[in-house]
Amino acid sequence: VVEIAGYKIAGLGGVFRGQVWMPPNQPKVMSQVEYSIRQGNGNLWRCGVSRKHRSTIFPEAFAALSNQYADILVTHEAPSCHPHGFKIIDTLARSMQVQLCFHGHHHDSIDYTQHYERMGFECHGVALRSIFVKD
Repeated sequence: VVEIAGYKIAGLGGVFRGQVWMPPNQPKVMSQVEYSIRQGNGNLWRCGVSRKHRSTIFPEAFAALSNQYADILVTHEAPSCHPHGFKIIDTLARSMQVQLCFHGHHHDSIDYTQHYERMGFECHGVALRSIFVKD
């Protein structure tokens, strides 16, 4: 979480992967360290997790972020208002008390206005190379 122009902005990069955690299922491992121990030395890359899992969302990092406050949340994965989104992203945004959420991954511009009240925050998908916010 960083402060920019008076706004606290949080970021959650990465994607959910079934080998680690695919919500709504329970996590299979909690951290990069645990995953590395289970996978063994043959799967380590530069003394860390495999290159594939450098962009994986691990529950430990997710939990650490959920204990912080932010005005804006920027994620790669989409919240539940997207057809392929995740309710756990909604939960994260509400626990952080965000007012605005932006997501990438699918890079489309869907009008989520009808979901704002249910979700408790405003959400926007970031289309390929653009951001569109209605006044």
